Amino acid sequence: MTDKYRNLSPEECVKARRASMRKCFLFYILALVTIAILILRRQITLIDWLYDYYITEEVYNKLDALYWHLLILGFAVCVIVLIVVIYIHEAFFIGIMNTLCDPEKYVKAELIRCKKSIFRRLSKRNRMNIGVAYLAMKDYENAWNYYEGLVPANPYQCRNKALLCRLAGYFHDIGDDEKAAVYKTCLEGLRDSGRSNFLVELTLDDLNIEDAIKDQRYEEAKNLIAKYIKSSRVSMYTKTVYQYYLGVIAYETKDIPEAIFHLKAALEIGEKLPFAEDAKAKLDDMLHMINLSF
Repeated sequence: MTDKYRNLSPEECVKARRASMRKCFLFYILALVTIAILILRRQITLIDWLYDYYITEEVYNKLDALYWHLLILGFAVCVIVLIVVIYIHEAFFIGIMNTLCDPEKYVKAELIRCKKSIFRRLSKRNRMNIGVAYLAMKDYENAWNYYEGLVPANPYQCRNKALLCRLAGYFHDIGDDEKAAVYKTCLEGLRDSGRSNFLVELTLDDLNIEDAIKDQRYEEAKNLIAKYIKSSRVSMYTKTVYQYYLGVIAYETKDIPEAIFHLKAALEIGEKLPFAEDAKAKLDDMLHMINLSF
């Protein structure tokens, strides 16, 4: 479903999502009405049976209680299904950034959606997602504008693992080693105590990958990337960035065929990401060297 947003403008993305949600709410209401009608019809039938002496009053009371329980159960199931559907639609909408690798479009669409919402305000989750998108664009100032209000007073007591991961990545990217170390320590504490999750593990390894590439520990970086590059749990955005990293490693180690393969793979999906310009420059440089060799 995320693919439907590929060729749409941010405004059209918001309209498409609102249309999908209206359909979901319509089906939800129809399901509730249908359940209510079916139960009420059975209730009316029970009353007729009672007056016609087909059933005793004791049997009627038991069946009456059963139908009311079924009605409540039906309503509860509908609510749960609606919540799941809303969550899925939200995941597909965030997929504009995570799957289509277009963080700029996601930010614009999210802000438009906020303006058109009833409350006209962003939830903490949405603020964090927008911060992630700005970070993906290397727009650190705007990323901080959305992260600033989410920073915990005491990171060591923060239970929001996703927030700890995002802030660790942010401070690491801007070069604030002191604060990055604090959040990394928090994440390592979660891992060592057995309370980590996949995002915590991925974030810690991602930070180590970036440090390893920076320090030219290329084999270490490649081994860490290999853990995630084919994982179905990793977003297309992360895989695309890792393709770029592999291309850079191959370029620096003079493995031209490997570098061309990975950089082209990264550009195929990540042409709107900040690394695109550098990837194209490296490709041009290698193609120039190949031409000279002939």
